[in-house]
Amino acid sequence: MNCKNLIVSAIVFTVISQIIYTIGAFADMPYYADPAYAGVWSKIMMPATGAPPAEFFLLAIAANFVLGLIFAYGYLLVVKAFTKDKAFKAEKPWKTGAKFGLFAIALTSMGM
Repeated sequence: MNCKNLIVSAIVFTVISQIIYTIGAFADMPYYADPAYAGVWSKIMMPATGAPPAEFFLLAIAANFVLGLIFAYGYLLVVKAFTKDKAFKAEKPWKTGAKFGLFAIALTSMGM
């Protein structure tokens, strides 16, 4: 296992996750700012009305990094199953990774 690739993958996962989170936060900002919903948010995210504290963003980045490590390690465990077929073997690595991502999303959405 190449730890450098694992860490780089986790960093890329973290950056993409934070971009998606930020876009979602801007889209949902009226709910965050509405005092009627103040009791809904966790105390970690919003200990008081207003913007979340910097600690929340650091926690979110750390959590995304750990999730990225887990996701990348999971990919390493099953990549051979995805590259066994000649069609997958001829693909670029990012395409195989994207298919793994869709596979993981499909697995997790079945439980909902």
